[in-house]
Amino acid sequence: LQSQATNDQALIQALEAAGGRVTAVARVHERLYRDPDIHEVDLSAYLTDVCRDLGKVLAPCTIDFAAPSPVRLATDRAVLVALLVGELVTNAAKHGYIHGVPGAIKVRLTHDDGTSAVVTIRDDGAGLPADFDLAAQAGFGMKIVRAFLQQTGAELSVHKRTPGTEFVIQIPSDSVDTFVA
Repeated sequence: LQSQATNDQALIQALEAAGGRVTAVARVHERLYRDPDIHEVDLSAYLTDVCRDLGKVLAPCTIDFAAPSPVRLATDRAVLVALLVGELVTNAAKHGYIHGVPGAIKVRLTHDDGTSAVVTIRDDGAGLPADFDLAAQAGFGMKIVRAFLQQTGAELSVHKRTPGTEFVIQIPSDSVDTFVA
């Protein structure tokens, strides 16, 4: 409602980003009501919902999510991973496809032999500036990304592609509770 009451584009974007974070947390609560195990959630099903929600907010960008099999993760960690994915997808839409140009963002969740989970976010947009340094980014979104990485024990690698950018989140085995193949 507040974003509809203003013409300030920066405020509209900030409110939509905050709304997306609230929706991501609400989604895990919905999953917990449907699942008898409140300690773990299926991250693949959770991210399916989160990416669908992001696709509605980030139009004309489309969000394509895929996971070959379920990945169960501790609920608190799954929320952080979903918020992390939300920030990176939002940044890809905002900075990769500027001026409302439509584009696709691909989000993939995989696991490797039970040792780690991997979330990949890739776009075919404008790409990163040549001098991009993740650690030096001072924007609110990237501060959140770094905080969530630290809290989950995950590592983030950034790959410049032609065209676009790929972010790879590696959640190590000591942070992953269970994988279901």
